Amino acid sequence: MCLHIYLKYSTPVQLYVRVPGSECHLQTFFFLDYSAISLYSLGSAIAYNYYSFPTILINTTFHEIFLPTAVIAGILCTIITCASRLTSGFIKTKLMRICGFIIPYAFCHYPLIYRILFCQDELECDPESLSLHIQEIFLTVSSTSLFLSHVPECFSPGTFDIVGNSHQLFHVGVSLSTYRHLMAFMTDMKNRRELLSTILLHPPSFQGTVLPFGFLAASNLVITVTFLILFKRRNYSKLK
Repeated sequence: MCLHIYLKYSTPVQLYVRVPGSECHLQTFFFLDYSAISLYSLGSAIAYNYYSFPTILINTTFHEIFLPTAVIAGILCTIITCASRLTSGFIKTKLMRICGFIIPYAFCHYPLIYRILFCQDELECDPESLSLHIQEIFLTVSSTSLFLSHVPECFSPGTFDIVGNSHQLFHVGVSLSTYRHLMAFMTDMKNRRELLSTILLHPPSFQGTVLPFGFLAASNLVITVTFLILFKRRNYSKLK
């Protein structure tokens, strides 16, 4: 569901930004895009929590607070990225957006990084799933690096305005990383389900999946409407 929402709102905004139209509508699409990304981060956290968590950390205090903290990280992501649309200054805007995305990504990936570095048994170090997880991280980091460095257009301005610019490469790379992410979770779910079902004190449930997702979705809706109102008020004051 999170993957569907994330792609559903991220795709139209890239099309709409190329078409002349209402600035208010464009900002609405951006706000929804940021909300969808934060929901995807929570969906990833839920999958990590139940299928990809390192066994040594399962049922610890960190495991208990992982999902609630992921919800908070998702809310912060939406607030910071939406606020960046109302902030002046190219560098400040970009830094806010980067921070907004890094917060949930870094937090949600912490258990995975721990598992990659300190896995001990054969199932924990499963090369099939860990290779997919590592590919996802590599594609995300490399795509983001291209986007931030404006490669390749920085070497030949004007050549990549239509095809091959860093923004397009970023979305292609992130789409590939999303696919790897999904495959990694499916592999972990298949290979580790029997083990985790015996040691998890709180197996997948309504309270651990639908409830946090619904809370974040409702919070994001309130945040989106709030920033949209602030955007309209700012434009109205400029007209006066």
